[in-house]
Amino acid sequence: MKKIILISTIVLIWFLNPVLCADKVVVVPLVDTVQGPQGPPGPQGPPGPQGPAGPSDDLGNHTATTTLDMNTNRITGLAPPSTGSDAANRSYVDTQAGDDLGSHTATTNLHMGNFWISGDGDAEGLFIDDEGNAGVGTDAPEHLFSIFREAEPEQFKTPMVLLHANSEEEVSALRFRVTGDHFFTIGVTHAGEFVISDKDDTIGEGGEVLKVGDDGTVKAASGGFKFPDDSVQTTAANLGSDGTPNRLVHDFPVAAGKSVTAGDVVGWINGSVQKGRSTYGSATPFNSVTTYYITAAQLTATQFVVVYFNDTNDRIDARVGTVSSDNTISFGNVATILTGNTSGVSIGALSATRFVAAFIDQGGSNYGKAIIGNLTGTNISFGSSETFNAGTTSYPAVAPLTDSKFVVAYNSDSAGYGYAMVGNIASSDVITFASGGRNQLNDGPVAYVSAEPVSSDEFVVAYQDKGIDPNGKVQVGTVDGSDNISFLTGRYTFSTDTNAVCHDIEMISSNRFVIGYADTYENGSTRLKIGDINDANHILLSPATPFVASGAPLSIAGLTSSRIILAFHRAATTNKGRVMIGDITGNIITLSEVYTFQNNQTDFPVALGMSPSRFVVLYDEYSLDNGYAFAGQTGKYPLGIAALGGSDGANVPVIIHGVSGVHSGRETGETYFADNDGNLTTDTTPVKIGMAISATQILME
Repeated sequence: MKKIILISTIVLIWFLNPVLCADKVVVVPLVDTVQGPQGPPGPQGPPGPQGPAGPSDDLGNHTATTTLDMNTNRITGLAPPSTGSDAANRSYVDTQAGDDLGSHTATTNLHMGNFWISGDGDAEGLFIDDEGNAGVGTDAPEHLFSIFREAEPEQFKTPMVLLHANSEEEVSALRFRVTGDHFFTIGVTHAGEFVISDKDDTIGEGGEVLKVGDDGTVKAASGGFKFPDDSVQTTAANLGSDGTPNRLVHDFPVAAGKSVTAGDVVGWINGSVQKGRSTYGSATPFNSVTTYYITAAQLTATQFVVVYFNDTNDRIDARVGTVSSDNTISFGNVATILTGNTSGVSIGALSATRFVAAFIDQGGSNYGKAIIGNLTGTNISFGSSETFNAGTTSYPAVAPLTDSKFVVAYNSDSAGYGYAMVGNIASSDVITFASGGRNQLNDGPVAYVSAEPVSSDEFVVAYQDKGIDPNGKVQVGTVDGSDNISFLTGRYTFSTDTNAVCHDIEMISSNRFVIGYADTYENGSTRLKIGDINDANHILLSPATPFVASGAPLSIAGLTSSRIILAFHRAATTNKGRVMIGDITGNIITLSEVYTFQNNQTDFPVALGMSPSRFVVLYDEYSLDNGYAFAGQTGKYPLGIAALGGSDGANVPVIIHGVSGVHSGRETGETYFADNDGNLTTDTTPVKIGMAISATQILME
């Protein structure tokens, strides 16, 4: 065998290197021999050519039998995992940072104990107590769901959803705290009504402010509906069969300190409503001793001056009165014009702080005198008096023309005639009378003189003429540039009674006046007439309006061109003090609403119009002989019928026109009127409301 191997080797060597084999013959003994030790390595041969790529490692296919310890080294180049058992690289892990609790299907209840579900791990967020009540921002929820945020205002702290029993059924509701313990509750009643209530945590038990029925009807239980123009409506207009409104309703505030109920006839007075059409303040004394010859003049809408004879102290005094918004009157200090007796005083306002007074100085031979009074606050100071008639004087009457000019009309008993004279006032309150002297009114003595300014150079004067043609007369006087007075248009007779007594005359516009008089002082009726002065100063007198059945001294105050106030005492009722309202339409005066301000005998009533709705009445209470004053307010007409009740500034809906359906027990077909106090009555009064068309409805006119 060895021989065969050897021969084969030689052949192979020759084949591989025939040259070598040709030059040298190697004789290998064909004998068995022992192999010697390995010789040293030969020199490094040149690198061989690049072989083909071998197969990759099989670590991926390797199945480990023990833990792979990387010895703090990283494994890199990992692909995103695709199965649950794949390893994940950091990029993949970062994108999957959230836990999987949201899609987790629990197999038992999540028990939070006394811990919160919070966004940042703090004790805040959602808390659920042992009873299952959930709280947001609170670990003490009061109801099924409570929300609380300490930093928010009180009214936003605790709206809460709750369930509670209501009339044998449970009702779902949401409660909001408004402030303190005041809540609003929103929910659904067992009757299927959606309700907003101002009760604490109940609905369907009263307190509803808004209710939506299951039929779609919406009801405001109180408060009404507020519109974009800030108007609030609590009662909607009813619609007739043709779709047009058959009732006009508007909300008005109730006057301070007043209240109305549904069905009351209310009047609009000075920006608010109240039952009836007028209100009267309490009487306030301006002189607490015997008082005569009261006269007064308006200075501003809230101030007036009163001048009177203080019989106890034998002097003529003056005081400023101030009327407050609630019709109470306060008086300033007493200022004395004259110490001594008098038998007549008249005053007129020259400005808001100045007035003129004409009086009879009985201690000075009954001369007629005039004086200027000035106001500083409510204090009065006087200039020096000036004589306008150096003889026996009676019935002085003042008519201011400007702030520095006036006319005084009077009777001069010593001369036996009635006169008028112009007085001018210097800056130092010194009065000078016209150099032309006095101008004669008529052809004989006069009595009961009244005068009113018409313009800066005209006045109207009324009186009882006791001369050749005795009766009641009225005429216009014109003052020229030299302060002379002329009566170009003659004298107009307002009464043919020889004993006609003119009590007062009042201008109600630039060319119209109202005159009040009695045909016979003791038993003749008192009457009213309207006088119109045309451009030529002619006077057109209206037919007389009977006032009261028996003679009554009266005073007239104009509020507007269509409304007057009359203050008087009536002999037929033991001379009780009364106030009456007169409304003027064309030449017709409609009298209504008699108010008794004094049940005892009353003397010297004086009425002042302070504003279109406010007036003041001054008088002497006969039994005490004290001087009193009170203020009142009146609306032009009864505004309507209150649809709901309210008080002291609250808005109430008033039915102004159409069908009023807030009554009971009315006689169908009966006509109803309003009495003085705002109640409905079947007795005929000047204020007609309408006809009853059912027991509960009145068709208003």
